[in-house]
Amino acid sequence: MHSWQSASIFISCSLILCLMATGCAMQSKGEATTSEFAQQAGPFGGFDQQLLNEIASWKEGNPPPRKLLQFPFGPPEFPPICGMRAPGSAVEDYIARINDDELLKALLFDIHADTDCVRWVCYRLIELRGVKAVRDMLADRRKSHPADFQQKELATLVQLLASPYARIRVASLNKKDVSKDAGEKVLEGLRADLSAGIAWGTAYGKASDLLPDEARTRKEGHRITLLCYQYDGLVSPTGFDLWTRFICDRLDPEHIRKLFEVKDHVQRHETATTYWIYFVEAVYGH
Repeated sequence: MHSWQSASIFISCSLILCLMATGCAMQSKGEATTSEFAQQAGPFGGFDQQLLNEIASWKEGNPPPRKLLQFPFGPPEFPPICGMRAPGSAVEDYIARINDDELLKALLFDIHADTDCVRWVCYRLIELRGVKAVRDMLADRRKSHPADFQQKELATLVQLLASPYARIRVASLNKKDVSKDAGEKVLEGLRADLSAGIAWGTAYGKASDLLPDEARTRKEGHRITLLCYQYDGLVSPTGFDLWTRFICDRLDPEHIRKLFEVKDHVQRHETATTYWIYFVEAVYGH
């Protein structure tokens, strides 16, 4: 490694540690202007400010930012902090900030886009618009530009999205951790809240507060609950997770199958050792 590279890494790490020590935190809410977008991560977050500016100022009809197409040819790779990679060191950190459908589509269909770019853009579009809208978009593009789908990643996405998926969140409670009456009371309360239209985050937070893990909370020094947040993702009837592209081994295959057969968006199941509650936000058919 050249001396200038070592110095650059040292200075960057020093700035990051300084920021952490002073307890600085920068957050943004809602839509951002070009300058605001470029400053969202803060000056020491490891983000490429020029790339953030290019994302914010992009206009339909212009070529997409090239650094997103074949990342990370622009942003530097900073050493991990506390075992975690630095923010801004992966393309998904940038794509997750894009709300412009046209920019996302320009990235998705650019012939120079690499596998990571295409995959994370597709996930972002699904997050913003849902599986059906992305299916329809790909079908329209296939009619007008069939040659695009000679790209392996686009062809794979079309095949993957041919399957039905359920957008679900799952919580579990180990039977040995709580009495049957206490567990039933909390889980029924959670089911009732979700059935009444209360958002998952609010309903789960309320239920988890009622089941504190007091021993671990004292030991760890922060609140820990017995109600485990087991899963959050898009799953097919076979248990295939669209985000990770693995078969989910944490959920019972029979439970997953019932998600697509039973028309109840809140489902409770029980195994020999565990109580389960599934919240189905949406089901996307064939």
